[in-house]
Amino acid sequence: MRFAFAVGLPLLIAATPCRAPAQSALALEFGSVSAFSAATTQVGFRASPGRGERTGVDFAAATFPAALGEGFFLGMFDVDVTYGLSVDAQLLLFPRAGASFLFAVGDGGSGGGFGYNIGGGALLHISPSVGVRIDYTHRRFLGSSESLPVASISVGIVFIQ
Repeated sequence: MRFAFAVGLPLLIAATPCRAPAQSALALEFGSVSAFSAATTQVGFRASPGRGERTGVDFAAATFPAALGEGFFLGMFDVDVTYGLSVDAQLLLFPRAGASFLFAVGDGGSGGGFGYNIGGGALLHISPSVGVRIDYTHRRFLGSSESLPVASISVGIVFIQ
């Protein structure tokens, strides 16, 4: 219950309207995810703020082509609170923290897990409407007796609206 409150309250605060017009950054990402010293490729999508000096919500979804090749779908979602820090006119840093969800669906059934994450990203504006983003995320999926550490790094092309 405390975890839900600790994640839910910042998300509600981040969703409150602000005076300046919002600018969103939508990214197509490619990267690597690792757990227990094994790594695989991930592909995904990220929606985040595209402007600095404000609080916002960062949403990321990823899947793993190797899992699809083995006959099942494995998906991972992150919903985070973030704050954009302007380094200069083109470079923004986005530290973030929030909740993660991992699930799998296949012929043998389905399952999932819930956890938390912390990470950061850097968005470099190449033009007013296009950028490049790199992100690192460390997650902990909670289990009955232990937690599963999962880390990922991704690079994406960003379309800024």
